[in-house]
Amino acid sequence: MLHKSQLGRSMIEMLAVVAIIGILSIVTFWGYEMAMARHRANEVIKETNMLALYIEQQFDNELDDEEFDLAEWQGDGVLKLQVAGYSGDLTFDQYTTAFEVKLDDVQKDVCQRIMNSGWEQPYLIYVNGDARGPCDQDENTMAFAFNNTLDTDAPACNPRSGWNDETERCEPCADGQGKQDDHCQTCPENYYQYGDDCRPCPDGVETEAGSTECPCPSGSIWNNVDGTCDICPAGTYQRENTCVECPKGASSSAGSTTCNCPTGSTWVGEPVYTCDPPSCGDTYQDCPQRNNQYVACVEHICKYYTPVTYIQSSGSQYINTGLNCTYNGSDFTMKTAGDFTGNNGTWQGANAYLQHRFTGNSVDNGNGTYYSISNDDEITVSYNHTTHVETISIQSSGASWSRDWTPTTTITGNIYIFNLGKGNSVLSNSAVRAKLKYAKIYENGQLARDMHPAVDEQNKAGLFDEQTHTMFYDANGSNFTIPQ
Repeated sequence: MLHKSQLGRSMIEMLAVVAIIGILSIVTFWGYEMAMARHRANEVIKETNMLALYIEQQFDNELDDEEFDLAEWQGDGVLKLQVAGYSGDLTFDQYTTAFEVKLDDVQKDVCQRIMNSGWEQPYLIYVNGDARGPCDQDENTMAFAFNNTLDTDAPACNPRSGWNDETERCEPCADGQGKQDDHCQTCPENYYQYGDDCRPCPDGVETEAGSTECPCPSGSIWNNVDGTCDICPAGTYQRENTCVECPKGASSSAGSTTCNCPTGSTWVGEPVYTCDPPSCGDTYQDCPQRNNQYVACVEHICKYYTPVTYIQSSGSQYINTGLNCTYNGSDFTMKTAGDFTGNNGTWQGANAYLQHRFTGNSVDNGNGTYYSISNDDEITVSYNHTTHVETISIQSSGASWSRDWTPTTTITGNIYIFNLGKGNSVLSNSAVRAKLKYAKIYENGQLARDMHPAVDEQNKAGLFDEQTHTMFYDANGSNFTIPQ
């Protein structure tokens, strides 16, 4: 039961005008037309009653004792509409005409207050294909159009829903169903559902009835919008319904389901889909990181190295750092740390300008003066190419001394660890016996080598340089000893 005040009368007057304008002659309906007419009438009943209840809840304190009934379904395509004492039959045909009621300022205010206070718009009116709301600011009208339109091409049910003849209402269409005559219909074989349509699959592509996509040949993916099977381009591979880029360093031709890994690496499919060992482009940064391991990119394959405490030379292994020291070249500083005791006059560094010799528990630079070292020491040798002075210092004792190499101008040598570089080779095949913990070489004040003991995945030992992300092995091809 609904009470109304002067505010309520404004809405009632609008509904009365709607009822008067909307009285249509009774038409007998058969089959689908009858069901659709009743469907629309039920929507009028539902929406009108919901709106009336909302008005009652929002404006209860402004209503008086007058009352009115709303809509009642009479059957046979007739809707009984009684508003403010007026009673009339409203008959629906297949395309019931929507109607608009001109609003004066008071009525417009009521309409806006209802909509602005939270009422969700329950209906739309289509005019020349454009949807209008129930309170049109420009036209100053309130539109009543319950699932019926002025545009007779507009569907009776919302998209992805169709009319059910048994329940006599709109119900959602299942996946794999399109719509025909506003009814949900399962898409036939070799068709797929796209929106409310059943579209044919590409030539040669077969699918079961009720499909939402068409199965594509290997190496291609389904394009639901265009209805095509798109071939995965070169450099990618097909995984499910996606073209995925190959890992760095790997390649593929168009229409591939796998990637071609670099030599030494193998493609691994589900569930990892990668090259093993992982592939890389031109830098270690392409490689996935692993905890507490050094990583390098070697010939487009990720290589991993495990740190160890030291590597030990037996007197025949040595490492070429790839750096060259000359008289007028760069300034160099070489730091090596570990146990260098127990040698018998074996050299390390570069001939002349970075040379230092280990004898027993001491070190010298060839000038005949020996300085003691401990079994866990850091020895620093530096060369200044401007003054041509070599300086050696010992961390444990703090001892330091220098040697001027002027005018020895023609000597060159690669910088070696565990041996002495002479030109592009070594001074002797006899190398330093030592347990090396690290080596650092600076060129013109910049760290050029930051080398640490490590073993590769085959347990071969060497020094891993964190500056170049390169593993340096014994120049003779043999192996260093590592801690057990």
